[in-house]
Amino acid sequence: MAGHMPAMSSELIKKQQEDVTGILESQATSQKKMLDHQYEAQKKMIEAEAKRTIDVTTQQYQQQLSQAVLSLKNSYKQQEMSLNMARQQREMAITQQAAQMSAQAKQYELQVEMQKNLMQAYSGTDPNKPEKPLKK
Repeated sequence: MAGHMPAMSSELIKKQQEDVTGILESQATSQKKMLDHQYEAQKKMIEAEAKRTIDVTTQQYQQQLSQAVLSLKNSYKQQEMSLNMARQQREMAITQQAAQMSAQAKQYELQVEMQKNLMQAYSGTDPNKPEKPLKK
């Protein structure tokens, strides 16, 4: 009986089909779980890298903003100091001019007083006595 195969019953075939189908289902489920796990791990890795890149970029822009504001503030302070110096210089010039004008006015007053005193001294009149007309 060479070449004789044992007869397979339909129940045995059905049982083997169910067993093989179960194994395939189990493998497919296992592979799906692995695929899902791999997907989630890669997704988390991409999201983490994106967050890190966003954080680094945000930090860079915040640093640039801080530097720009600091530069603007320094420029403002420098201009403010220039304005204050210019104001102080103008105030000093006005004060000096006023002092010079006061000194000139005082000098003029003294000259007028001196001329008056000289005229009285040469004319022989007393400034405290009223003048009398000269007799002829």
